[in-house]
Amino acid sequence: MLALPGSLYLRQGDEIALSDADKPTTPLELASMVAEHAQAQSSQFGSPAATVRHAAHVRDEYNLACAPMAFVTGLEWCPPDALVFLVRGVLVVVNTSDSPIILSAEAKVLLSSQPLRQDQGRLLVPPTTTTWLEAVTVA
Repeated sequence: MLALPGSLYLRQGDEIALSDADKPTTPLELASMVAEHAQAQSSQFGSPAATVRHAAHVRDEYNLACAPMAFVTGLEWCPPDALVFLVRGVLVVVNTSDSPIILSAEAKVLLSSQPLRQDQGRLLVPPTTTTWLEAVTVA
């Protein structure tokens, strides 16, 4: 969602991965809970808050908010059931398959929703993981 062109909107609690079921009913309790979790997550690499903050930075750096977008198919290294789209110079790969996607050795990862594994020097995008790649490194 953060890679898509247009305005960015996050509901309070989304930035810390707070589910609706866990949200307090009053706005002040919710604000307090979000502030507490955000503080705890702010220095944790890969935490939801750090990931959202980094995504917002990359979104700004690549000017994705007002960029054209196109769906991409036919990449040799990418299974056909993965969702792939290009926004400006960022290739977004959403691994909706049951197997990891093997990236080329030259791939420059800008962001990933989950940790990536490595096998024989190549990065693996696990299932249910979204990865932002610098497009020129994987085209």
